[in-house]
This record gives sequence, C-alpha cells and structure tokens, in this order.
Amino acid sequence: MNPKVHATRLLLALAWVTAAGGMASARAQAPLVDLLRGENAVSATAADAQVAERVRVEVLGPRDTLFVGEVADVALRVWVDAQFAQDSLQQISARRLDAPVQVLATWMETHFRAPSASEAAEGASIALGDRIVTARRLAEREHAGVRYLGFELNANVPVERVGELRLAAPRVRFAYATSFRATLIDDREPQDSRVVAVDGTLAAWPVVALPEVGRPLDFGGAIGQFVASVHTDRDMAVEGEPLRLTLEVRGAGNFGAFAAPRLDREAEFRVVGSLAQPGPDHLRVTYDLVPTSKRVVQTPRVELAYFDPTPPGEYRRAVAAPVPLRWRAAASAAVGGGPAAAAGDEPRPGMAAAGSLFVLAFVFVAAAVLLGSLLWFWWRSRKSN
Repeated sequence: MNPKVHATRLLLALAWVTAAGGMASARAQAPLVDLLRGENAVSATAADAQVAERVRVEVLGPRDTLFVGEVADVALRVWVDAQFAQDSLQQISARRLDAPVQVLATWMETHFRAPSASEAAEGASIALGDRIVTARRLAEREHAGVRYLGFELNANVPVERVGELRLAAPRVRFAYATSFRATLIDDREPQDSRVVAVDGTLAAWPVVALPEVGRPLDFGGAIGQFVASVHTDRDMAVEGEPLRLTLEVRGAGNFGAFAAPRLDREAEFRVVGSLAQPGPDHLRVTYDLVPTSKRVVQTPRVELAYFDPTPPGEYRRAVAAPVPLRWRAAASAAVGGGPAAAAGDEPRPGMAAAGSLFVLAFVFVAAAVLLGSLLWFWWRSRKSN
C-alpha cells in the first residue's frame, strides 16, 4: 500500500475520533431542552392535535379528602404510546433521556421527592423543568388497544390551610418527527421535528381540620404513619451518671413539623439534655438521662402520639420498646463509705500547697548542709598540708 494513502487514512481516522470525542463532550454539556426553545422549536400544526393523544398526563392524590397539617404524597404520571415512542419520539436534548419528555409543574419542581435507592436503580431519566431527575417506571398498561409506557414523579406537598388544596395543571412537552435519515454521526437524524405541548387538568382536594374527638393530650402534631425504636450507648445504668438514649422515628409523614416526645415526666430518670434532628423521612432524638431510682431495670417507655390520615382516620401511638438495663451503684458508694466518706478522702484546700512548701524547704536545708560539709573537708585538708 502506498505510504501516503496509508498516512492519509490514518489522519482521517484520527480526525473522526477527535470529532466524535468532541461531540460526546458537547453532548454532555449541552442544554437540557435545546430542542424545545428558541429557533429550534418549530410551530406545531393541526395534525399535531392527533399526536398529542399519544402522550397523556394525570395527577393523583393520596385520598379524596386531605387534613390540614399533613404532607400529601401527590403523584404525576406521564403515559406515552409505546409504538409512538419507538417510531417518532425524539430526544429533546443532546443529553439522552430514558423518557424524552419535559414536565412543567411548579409545585412538582418545588416539592419533588426523589425515589429511593432501589427505585432509582430501576427508574428512568426524565426532564423536570430544566433539570434531569429520576422517575419511577410503571407497569405498562393498555387503553383502547394501545400499549402505553408509564413514568411517575412524586411530590411531598404540605397542606397548610383548611379549605381546598389546588395544584395548577401540569404541562408535558416533547418533540417528534416522521422522517429520519442516517448520517455519519447519527443513524436516526430527524428531518421534520415538531414540538408539541400536552396539558393536564387542574387538581384539587378538600382540606378539613383534624378531629378533636380522641385527640391525645400529648399529641404534638405528627400526621402520617410512623414506627419508633430506641437504643442506648450502654446496657448499664450507673447511679448519678448520664445515660444516652436515642429515639428513631421512621415512616411517611410531616417530619420536621411536629414536636419530639417529652420524657421529663419520668419518675425514675431526670432529663439533663435533649437534641432533635429531623430529616425528610425520619426523626432522631437524643436524650441524656440520669437515673434517680435504684429500681431502674429498663429505659423509659417512649411513645409518639400521631394521627393516621388513612381512612377512617384516627389517632394512634408509635411505641418504642424499652431497653433492659443493669443497675450499678456509684463507685464511691460501692466502697461502703458513701458520699460523705468519699468527700472526707478528698484533700482539703491548701494541703497540696503546704506539701510543696515543705519539700522545697527540705531541699534548701539539705543543700546547705552538703555545702557546709564540703567546705569543712576542704579547710581541713588545706590545714593539714
């Protein structure tokens, strides 16, 4: 083979690799929805009304009636005609999405709840506003002989007042094409891209106040479904020494909006400090307790009074099982002298200083005697000579 031809082919190959790498880098940094804005957005036609039927959006609430103070789990679902997604739906950005649609809903963007780690592993990337999030994949469903792919976004929406919770209608935007061509870079480059918007409907639910009947006196505003557990930093209660008790409350509800259980009414313990650390799906409370009774055999019984809004809606209690404890008297008391005896063994004020002066005086006297002895021996030896 001619060396010049070989060199030319090698240079072309290197140029193609460099260009591909540059395009991949640009794709990673490209705007999220570059096909849905500006000069890239081509006006929809009358025929697009039929295409809009290929994508549907719905909003689902947890129940028909909501309670003021709760955090409502609201789901927004997008359904896409599976055949349409395969044949005509195109990516809306150089950053490839599993579900190439853009969801526009301010309330969802504000209160979006990311899926759990297990759900995210099986989830699908989708555009929510101008960012990429992970949606739950739903089981395929069939309607009027058409198979639909489903994707779900979830939001924790706080219910703040009695009356009605209203959520604005969401909008879903996507791009499609009916004609494609193969290129060196892309084997499916669209030739007649169109942008279509599909609007959902306004969602609203009545909101009522929590019932007064059956409300516990220690109810602190917790609404949802909760479980509680406790653990300690050790299994032994020592007289007069603080014991650290940690309460964990988990579940689904209005974390961060209700008070932690109080333990200051316990007869066998004295609370010397507590710290509440709420999270999006948990509440952790650390109590420092000092045993006040020699009959302590377990930690206090910790209960969280809460309202469960699931029908029929009633007050419940999440109870944390106490932790068994072994009792040990204080070290001073165990010797048999009691607190007073232990105090008697303590050095009185000034004893340490007096001892130090005595040692210093002894050192000076010893040094003086030693020096005198040396002078005396030196004088005697000189006189004898």
